[in-house]
Amino acid sequence: MSKSFSWKLLESIYAIGVYDTMSKQETFAFYTNVIYFGHGANGLYQAGEIYFGKAPSELKAGELSMLAGLPNAPSNYDPYKNITLARERQHLVVQNMVDNGVISESQAKQIISEP
Repeated sequence: MSKSFSWKLLESIYAIGVYDTMSKQETFAFYTNVIYFGHGANGLYQAGEIYFGKAPSELKAGELSMLAGLPNAPSNYDPYKNITLARERQHLVVQNMVDNGVISESQAKQIISEP
């Protein structure tokens, strides 16, 4: 058994256990509190503090959508290093929200227009 296959098997077992014991909201909250956002920020709270100087509850939709794009590739989408690429990723996050019916086009425009 290769290392990658055994790792995937182990991940699957953990995932099954998580989904059997936690709600979707609890799973999402757990996930957002441990993933890496770049600049030494593990979790949404640290990311909000590092990138915006705010707790997650104080962040605006534009700030949250910026953070939502970071875990995919934190070093590539780091707004301190490449704001243009970070904004492109943010636009993709917001457009996905529109495509999935989470927000409207007018809400998307408002989010994207935030500094």
